[in-house]
Amino acid sequence: MDINQTMAVFKAFYLGCENMEKISRRTKVSREEVREALRGARECGLIKYSTKDYNETFTHVENKKLGVYLRAKGIIK
Repeated sequence: MDINQTMAVFKAFYLGCENMEKISRRTKVSREEVREALRGARECGLIKYSTKDYNETFTHVENKKLGVYLRAKGIIK
């Protein structure tokens, strides 16, 4: 996965995709790569989330730091 795909995954997460499957479909990135990208962002402290069910639906999402990061990179306004 290249940096543009990673940023697309982060942007989709930030904008409120409910689960990893939808992020995967929107960004055309495999679900495993979406999971790894979000896991890395969570380990770095950019985001916090928990998941439930097979589709890995997000609950308890915190992404304020991710918003700052995406604005600094020019991905969102």
